[in-house]
Amino acid sequence: MPALTIPRNEQGKIRVFSLSLTDNEAKELGSDTPGSEPLARSMGLKDVNAEAVEVFRVSDLSELGLLHYLTEGMGAVSEQVSRDRAKLSQLEGWVMVVRSAAFGPEDTVLTPMPELTLIGTYDEERPDMTVSEIESVAAQPYTGTPTGVPVTPPKGKSGGVLITAAVVIAILLLLWWLFS
Repeated sequence: MPALTIPRNEQGKIRVFSLSLTDNEAKELGSDTPGSEPLARSMGLKDVNAEAVEVFRVSDLSELGLLHYLTEGMGAVSEQVSRDRAKLSQLEGWVMVVRSAAFGPEDTVLTPMPELTLIGTYDEERPDMTVSEIESVAAQPYTGTPTGVPVTPPKGKSGGVLITAAVVIAILLLLWWLFS
């Protein structure tokens, strides 16, 4: 299989690989052991985020099936998955599903081992982010009319006397604490 270039900071892609490996070899790739060295090595990389990679037997999906797992479970765009329906339906044995988060922020070149076959690359569904305008009068800017006059602070010496008394009390408490 030729090398695959993953662009810098790629997001929202799901790649499905077919694995031509024995059960033990596939289990080693999909194991939850710390470190991702066998997984990274299988893709020709030094390191990979193993949390963004799933290795499983297609038969483990039972009634759900790989097509529905990709669309319903992982959020792949159903039209794209439907284009590869024939290929995905024929898969047996082990598969590896790799999300974009598996790769670092730099350009990445995958040189997968010959036992890995890329079946397809699919976009993840994006939520609809269109903003509709709110027609309510209450949502318009500056809808309220001022109804009161701002409160003016009291004039005179009463404010100054309170501040002076608070400072004197604080100093007395500090002295009492120091000498006790």
